[in-house]
Amino acid sequence: MYLDDLNLLAETTKKLQLAAPEIIRFGRGRIKDLPELVRSFVAPGATVVLLGGVSYKRLLEQLQARMAAEGVQCELISGISGEPTNESVDATTQQVRELQPKLVIACGGGSVIDTAKAGAALATNGGMVEDYLEGVGSGRKIEADPLPMIAIPTTSGTGAEMTKNAVISNYRKQYKKSFRDERMIPDAVILDPELTTDLPSGVTVATGLDALTQLLESAISRRRTETTTALACEALVKVPEALLTCFRQPYSLVARERMMIASAVSGICLANSGLGLAHAVASALGAVHRVGHGIACGVMLPHVMEYNKSGAADEMAQAFAAMLGEKQVTGETVDRGIAKLKQLLKALEVPSSLRLLPLLDEDLRLLAEKAQGNSLSGNPVEMDSEAVYQFLKTVA
Repeated sequence: MYLDDLNLLAETTKKLQLAAPEIIRFGRGRIKDLPELVRSFVAPGATVVLLGGVSYKRLLEQLQARMAAEGVQCELISGISGEPTNESVDATTQQVRELQPKLVIACGGGSVIDTAKAGAALATNGGMVEDYLEGVGSGRKIEADPLPMIAIPTTSGTGAEMTKNAVISNYRKQYKKSFRDERMIPDAVILDPELTTDLPSGVTVATGLDALTQLLESAISRRRTETTTALACEALVKVPEALLTCFRQPYSLVARERMMIASAVSGICLANSGLGLAHAVASALGAVHRVGHGIACGVMLPHVMEYNKSGAADEMAQAFAAMLGEKQVTGETVDRGIAKLKQLLKALEVPSSLRLLPLLDEDLRLLAEKAQGNSLSGNPVEMDSEAVYQFLKTVA
């Protein structure tokens, strides 16, 4: 089994020839490893930058103090909030450039980690983030290696700590696009489930649904491999139950560990096999209507799996069997899996459709257009704008 010991995950991904961080530390209390990891990247007296969100100021200050005790000069950039935008990333990058660090550390959710990945790459290459964005930028590619980076996720959902891209939003131009390069994968990751127990329930739900969607979509993606599907299936085991436990019993470390594993593996899988329709529509909903990404993924997921039945029937059945904890696939496995997703959304108090949004026909056509891109290219059923529009009419 690939996930018998998550501390061997970095070694496992190398053997499987999957893109992933070189160092992965997993377990309760592993945040204590940070000073040691920092020392392995920089010389004594070097400057490092620690990026984090406004809600984690106390934790960030504690980490800063720990590193100071080890002789590491650590500068804080702690005002990061909301999903990364062109403006916020460019502003953070300017701060990083001025500090001239030898290492970037990101401690926070996917937005913080994506901001750090983009900042670490831009700091050594110049320009604005929009120059590098897929489909909307000038096509510029990074030339110099990014600054070394350590990622410390405090949510279990996006898997950003494992991926080679940073997702950037521009609400004025209504897009959500990726800044992507293999060298943007963090060099080291600390996965400590104790950092996730104080999350607000809404964040737990949204990020957990994102992870679940990433595992299911990567398992059936057009760019899937036997390895990524098998890895996703192993991580899917009992994820709905774990997410529901986190929602109802936030201090259950067993459930938090399960979701942290699901999140990390979902990042590896999506980075190596792509996603699909649920993420494509969720990105469009975020860019145009500012719907939270994880909730949008969750709402779309049962509908997308139903739609994609014909595109990857065997892989979908395999993924749902794993999720349901069933040892054998039967003719009813997919239907039971979709029913389980619907039950989960109800229990988590998440809407079952887009009907709460006042979407007109012209809105659906715009969403269908905005959904075109990298995520949709991985969908097992090929779709153009008209096909996405027709699909959205059944959900809105």
